[in-house]
Amino acid sequence: IALFGPGDILGINPRIISRVAPPLYTNNFEANFVPFIEFKEADFLWRFSTRKTQDDKNWIPWLSLIVLKAASGEEEAEFVEIPNENPDLPARIQLNDNAILPDLRESWRWAHVHFQDIEIKEEDPSKQLAAFQASIKNNPQKAVCRLMCARKLEPQSKYHAFLIPTYRIGANAALGLDNTDIGTVLTWESPADAVGQLPYYYQW
Repeated sequence: IALFGPGDILGINPRIISRVAPPLYTNNFEANFVPFIEFKEADFLWRFSTRKTQDDKNWIPWLSLIVLKAASGEEEAEFVEIPNENPDLPARIQLNDNAILPDLRESWRWAHVHFQDIEIKEEDPSKQLAAFQASIKNNPQKAVCRLMCARKLEPQSKYHAFLIPTYRIGANAALGLDNTDIGTVLTWESPADAVGQLPYYYQW
């Protein structure tokens, strides 16, 4: 049996995206909100995950969302768009030294399943998870998964959001590089390690 992992993915179908926030070209996003992207299938963010957190309780999603500043007035951009010479590979950016990036080891905290109009009548906490799972199975259209970005946006600034591979094996595949890393290594283990080119599957 052959299983797909993050190194086998070279893109996503945009039709699986149900919503993004803020919407494209928004100029009045609430300062106390955080950017996010939603997917129509509840398991999508963990479908190709290969690594759990240190306590072995949570899977690290195979996708992460980063938001970077674009050049605006006196503000310097945190990235540069790079021409893609291979149409079979995802687009890419070059990270600038001033880029503010999340800790991918903590990315599991920013991904969750969101239920829409699902009522659980089970009062026993030990049985509620099974009740939720049964509800999703019977009504899959009522559950989405949501990926947030752990960055507070500043007023009067321009940003671009990028959906990127969390795992280095996925980033290398998207850059057309040979993969020598094991599947559990993250694209960066700490933000200070993030340098060079970074592929992305979607941006707005």
